Amino acid sequence: MHTRRIGLLLTCVLQLFAVATASAVPPRFQLVPLGVLGGEVESNSSCFLLRHHEAAAPALMIDCGSPVEGILRWEDLDRPGSSWRGKMERVQRVLLDVDAVLLTHTHLDHLFGLVLKSPLHLDGPLKGHTTEIWGGEATLSTLRDSVFNGRVWGDFTRLPTPEHPAFRYREIKTGERPEIAGFRVEAIPLAHPVPALAYLVTTGDVSYLHLGDTGPSEEVWSKARPLLRARRLRAVALEASFASAQDGLARRTGHLTPASLAGELAKLAGTAPSALAAAGAAGLQPMDAARQLALRIAASFEGVRILVHHIKPSSFDDVQAELETLKAAGLPIEVLQQGKPLDF
Repeated sequence: MHTRRIGLLLTCVLQLFAVATASAVPPRFQLVPLGVLGGEVESNSSCFLLRHHEAAAPALMIDCGSPVEGILRWEDLDRPGSSWRGKMERVQRVLLDVDAVLLTHTHLDHLFGLVLKSPLHLDGPLKGHTTEIWGGEATLSTLRDSVFNGRVWGDFTRLPTPEHPAFRYREIKTGERPEIAGFRVEAIPLAHPVPALAYLVTTGDVSYLHLGDTGPSEEVWSKARPLLRARRLRAVALEASFASAQDGLARRTGHLTPASLAGELAKLAGTAPSALAAAGAAGLQPMDAARQLALRIAASFEGVRILVHHIKPSSFDDVQAELETLKAAGLPIEVLQQGKPLDF
């Protein structure tokens, strides 16, 4: 009992130190979550606005599940009885600041907002504004052939005019670091049923790592680990779609649970997540093993924000409770909320 109390005290001290350290560092990024859930709810699906801190423009959008609904929630404009014309004009003004959209992959909950918002480029403030759509070759090929093809939807790479289209495709290749909206962006492959990318976004000497849908991966953590150790990684966003009891479903569909999320963070910290692999053989429940792992690696994440998204609404309560267990073990975990900006 005495040892447990000491452990809890050390965990509290680490958490207080992390908060104090983060607040003492001037923020460089602002992240506005415009959609955070893992499908099932079309008004709150993966969509994130990333800006330079204290600068509205230019901005990046990472995935595009529910941009309009997210902007309305962020701007507190989704009130009954307010003018739709006024609301849409405000949405267009915000989207004018978006130079580019980075698509992690082509699953619908990450791109259907791109489709539905495209008519906003036909008239009003967005007319004549071209947004670059960045993605891997497979992602852009799917958009050309199966989405903006004149059958499922109009070809907004030629509308409203070929000279000033709504969208222009730009392929991002692994190993390259193009400048996009004033950021350096590197694409890193993830494990998912369709080709999927994480994005490492850098300004100056600090970075933000955004993972969309993913199962257990390797390369992304090798890329980010030196930044973590050099204290140049400000935040990492990653998913936890299902509860740990649904691990088989998560693995079949290329997703994470809170327990496997702890294992991925252990890879980032440079610690083998062997405790999770041995949990079943030892009769230990996955979250018990994950908690032990979290206690071992928590100190590695001082000053880093771990931002969790893509929780399936039908699993939300269980996932959130498990994430609270990891947070109590010292990991600086935050569950993202639609329309609630973060500065880091």
